[in-house]
Amino acid sequence: MRNALDDFCRLHGYEPSGRISAHGGLIPDGGLARRISSERVVVCGDAAGLVHPASKGGIHLAVYSGRAAGRAVAGLIGAGIPLSSYAREIAEVKAFHGTYYERLRSALRFTDREYNLIGELAGGGTPKMLPLRRVLLRPSSWPLLPRLLGLYRAYVATARWMW
Repeated sequence: MRNALDDFCRLHGYEPSGRISAHGGLIPDGGLARRISSERVVVCGDAAGLVHPASKGGIHLAVYSGRAAGRAVAGLIGAGIPLSSYAREIAEVKAFHGTYYERLRSALRFTDREYNLIGELAGGGTPKMLPLRRVLLRPSSWPLLPRLLGLYRAYVATARWMW
């Protein structure tokens, strides 16, 4: 993988040996973890599986879940409210549970050829900006229409959590 990245950088005029540092790690993509709180522990961000399935980004969700965890801990200390209040608050973020999350994940299972077609149709924009007129005027895209609609709906439902 590293060699492929280095080759890509060189292809585009960047010498990879000049970089200051490189970081990376595994990103969970299975959705919300089965258990994110106990009597004494809350799990936030990536550790809780709170990662956007399209962008694999998690900063928004890490901040959101961190604030929710802080409120839950304050509630436990101040009023004896169980930390399960944290899990209930996170459960209200429906965009990353069940239907929405799975719809977006399944909508993203396109072939390279299909991704290229979507890129051409979107003209560099987001799935939310995909012009229906362009799709309808291009018969080769018609078989993708149900999946494109699923992608659009999921994108709209989860866009708040993307950059």
